[in-house]
Amino acid sequence: MKIEELIEKYFEAETTPEEENILKEYFTSANYDKKLEIYRQYFIFLNSERNIVPGNFLPASILNENSKSKTSFNILSYKWLAIAASFLIIFIIAFTYFKSNVNNAAIVITNENFNEFKDLGTEVTFDAFFKISEYMEYVKSSINDIQAVNETFQILQTYNLMNYQ
Repeated sequence: MKIEELIEKYFEAETTPEEENILKEYFTSANYDKKLEIYRQYFIFLNSERNIVPGNFLPASILNENSKSKTSFNILSYKWLAIAASFLIIFIIAFTYFKSNVNNAAIVITNENFNEFKDLGTEVTFDAFFKISEYMEYVKSSINDIQAVNETFQILQTYNLMNYQ
């Protein structure tokens, strides 16, 4: 059987393992038809991929790195991840709180109803300041929670460094 026929069978998924070995040996040898160069590159690539051992794709410098730096990196990553998650939660709560409290009704003040609404601006302003102060208290408690998480990470980092020395 000709090599071209074997190539056609191969790409139609009709070859046997023996025929695939014939193709591999043909294209990895020095005696091949130059007009089939693209197939040669393909089979050389497949052959090199078969030689890869799982787990050996990392450089030795990464595999031999001491565990102290990995641990401190992981703790530092979790610390920033916790801080970012806290800010995201605060943002989502604040957004939904202020979004739900928006009143879409418009008040038109004219000469006839001026006395009825003259203190409305003051009331709305005080209400807005009160909501802002409530929100600031919530943010302050969230910052305290973040500081507690930070202190916990520092304790864990100290503990892990003591265990590895």
